[in-house]
Order: sequence, then C-alpha cells, then structure tokens
Amino acid sequence: MAKKTDRKKRGLTGNLFYCLLVVLLIGVATYPFISDQLLSQRQQAAIDNYDQQTGKMSAKKYLLHLYHLQDHQTKITDADPFTQQRKSKSTVNVALSQLNTVAVLAIPKIKLQLPVFDTVSETALDNGAGLLNGASDLAGNGKGKNLVILGHSGLSIAKLFTNLPRLKVGDKFYLKIHGKIRAYRVDKMRTVLPSKMLPYLQATAGKNYATLVTCVPLFINTHRLLVRGHRIPYHEEKIVRNSLSPFAWALIITVAILALVLLLHWWSKRKIKKRHQIRN
Repeated sequence: MAKKTDRKKRGLTGNLFYCLLVVLLIGVATYPFISDQLLSQRQQAAIDNYDQQTGKMSAKKYLLHLYHLQDHQTKITDADPFTQQRKSKSTVNVALSQLNTVAVLAIPKIKLQLPVFDTVSETALDNGAGLLNGASDLAGNGKGKNLVILGHSGLSIAKLFTNLPRLKVGDKFYLKIHGKIRAYRVDKMRTVLPSKMLPYLQATAGKNYATLVTCVPLFINTHRLLVRGHRIPYHEEKIVRNSLSPFAWALIITVAILALVLLLHWWSKRKIKKRHQIRN
C-alpha cells in the first residue's frame, strides 16, 4: 500500500514538473513575439493619432506646432546621442504618453513602419524612432538639411532598427510628414565609432538628406551604422506585411512545444511501463 502511495506521489510530482516545464518553455519562446505584437499595436495607435491630429491642422498651424516642439530637441554634437538619452519609464503607453509623433518612417525593404518622436529619450527609442534634429527641420522642402533619426537594434521586446543592416545603396525609405510623403534613396552606408559620427550627421548646403542611425553589432553596440538617403520624387510603394502576425507565430510555437512535451511524456511513460513488464 505504501509503495502505491509513493508511486502516485512520484507520478504527481512528474506531472507537475512537465506542466511547469511547458509553461516555462512557452513563456520564454513566445515572449518576443507577443511583446512585438503589443508594441506594434501601440505604435499603430501613435501613428493613427498623429494622422488624426495633423489632418485637422492647417499648414500654418502645423508649422507653429513644429517650432513649438523645437525647445525639446537634442542638439547634434560630437557626443554619442545614444548615451545622452534622457531617462524615463519605458513602460509608458505610446498612444497616451507625452511623446509627440512628428513623422512616420516606412522602410518597405525590411517591412518596417514606425512613429518618429520629437525626442531621443529612452521611452521614445524603446517604442519607436527618435528625431535628433529640431522638429522645425521637418518644415519646408528640406533643402540644406539632414534629418537624423535614431532607432534601437536587438531589443528583446521589439525589432525596431534590428534589420537596418539589410538595406543596400539604392534602397528606398519614406517619411510621412503632415500627410505628405517624402521619398529617400539610400546613397551611403557607413559603420563608424560613435566619436566619428558627427561629419555624417551634418547638413550640406543645397542637399536634402535623411540619415538613419542604429547601434551595431547586435548586443555589442560598439559602433554606429549610418544609412543616409537623398530626397527623390515620391512614387507609391506599399509595405507588404508578413503573412503571419507575431501572435500567429506565438501560437504555432505554443502548439509545437506542447506536442514535443507530450511526445516526451508519452515516450518516458512507455519506457517505464516496459521496464516494469521486464521486472515482472
């Protein structure tokens, strides 16, 4: 009788172990997909909110809005902007936060669309991209300006600029500003030390540039990748989204893990049963 009780206890302990293992594996494997999906929803809310607000503004009112935001900018200097981030809580809901969306960045090659905020604070770069210039640089046709947009790479909660190194000279990216879309063609890509960035971020008289900046290599972040594009005429190009959403991938992984654990559980039970049969 005591042996049967001990066997039942071992069986319950084994089942509990498998349940905990399943929960742990599913949590670890699906966390990046679920967090990416939730962040994408917040980013889309920020973009929709931006479109709604700017759609109601006249061109004059929008210009005044941009110049008002000028006071909150980080000046372009030889200091590494990623180390100069103004720290704040990164758990703020983008759509309801104090962050100001001043543009929307789209890169069809890597299927990316992000809100561009008027700051490069920790909160902004954890939730989208940040404009290093003064927001007033978005006004006009952009000649004689170089719009510098920062984005993180390799975050566990989101891709953001992680796939930026896949771009090549000749690829295009877009900025949507007050309902109008500006197209840029990549003409220069450089990987430099943070202390060597300044010459690539400065404006050139008569030129209309936008430069995307992120940290490389992934998880090491000793250098900065600079992707510069020059303004070209805009022709419509749609971003083809992945056929499977992050939630769908999370579901597939969950099913796969459950199937694997159940298979291992069945195999171990079968092995134990055979062992008992041999003994008897």
